Amino acid sequence: MEAVRQAGGIMLISADHGNADDMYEHDEKTGKVKTDKEGRPQRKTSHSLNPVPCIIYDPETKASMTAILMKGLG
Repeated sequence: MEAVRQAGGIMLISADHGNADDMYEHDEKTGKVKTDKEGRPQRKTSHSLNPVPCIIYDPETKASMTAILMKGLG
């Protein structure tokens, strides 16, 4: 943040749609975690559809920004 301030810039922090909210595959009927051949939890590699946070740091308030909340997508 200090480097952004000193450079007179704006910093944007975001992430892609990951799967940290649900790390393992679940059985659709029982809800239990699925396991692989060795009995370990089966990892979920697909991305979630959950919202992703976005942080904008503009120490000099140079940009004109409007927050838009989008509900009911998907």
